[in-house]
Amino acid sequence: MTAYEFSTALRRIADFYDAHQDLPVPHDSISIFGSPSDDLETVQRVAHTLGTARKEMGDTTFSLAKDFGGVSLAFIWWRSTVCVRRVVGTRVVPAQPEREVEVVEWDCPAILEETTA
Repeated sequence: MTAYEFSTALRRIADFYDAHQDLPVPHDSISIFGSPSDDLETVQRVAHTLGTARKEMGDTTFSLAKDFGGVSLAFIWWRSTVCVRRVVGTRVVPAQPEREVEVVEWDCPAILEETTA
């Protein structure tokens, strides 16, 4: 689907809701999940296009979200698309059985800090 086809479909959904205002509305966010072929350049292009956006780092995901009058448009990628995973050590988890897990830090490019708020 192209961006034009997507925006056309959104307009049709808006028109449908205008005509049927008694219907329940979806959650306050529209989420766009990144493609496995996305790379850091794609994320940077989206960040630049959004301008001011909310940035969130999850354990496994990275997202940029921009509010449009109460509805947020969120772009979500795997964190490894944006940042470099670095193992800095290990730690013991006292479970049954006890196990050792990696201690990980993420190195993320500064440009994302500069283009989002």
